[in-house]
Amino acid sequence: MAKYAEDRNEEVDIYVQHIPSQSEVVHFIIGPGIDLSNHTCTCYFWDLIGIPCRHVVAAINYKVKNPEAYVHPYYKRAAYEACYCLEITPINGQQLWPKSTQPELLSPIYKTPPGRPKKLRIREADEHVSHSKLSKKNLIMKCSRCKQMGHNIRSCKGNQA
Repeated sequence: MAKYAEDRNEEVDIYVQHIPSQSEVVHFIIGPGIDLSNHTCTCYFWDLIGIPCRHVVAAINYKVKNPEAYVHPYYKRAAYEACYCLEITPINGQQLWPKSTQPELLSPIYKTPPGRPKKLRIREADEHVSHSKLSKKNLIMKCSRCKQMGHNIRSCKGNQA
């Protein structure tokens, strides 16, 4: 699928099949930023995580090698088995703990902070928060005294009580 080149630092066309009826050409450069022997790449993902990034996987596939051979040994089955090979012994329950001779701890004294209390209640984590107020623009007011539209009780010139 890839063009064969004597110099591995030239631009290479790799054909990526997304849908069986359509394919597209992806251009990338193999060489200057990727060092397979030292396990490094210029994006530093391989250095930090230990799993080859997509640039390195493309370079490994271009050299027709197995990408799993370039994964850090910590991600292999042998490291997992070495970590969890020991038996985990359960601890005694709280009823078997030794009793302390010290006095029982009390909760701290709550002091109300100075200033006005919070206006908004504390919302749940999944509750929607609206950060905007409703606009009263283009709202026709109705007077509660004379029941007419266009003004409110403050500016009402109707029968004063």
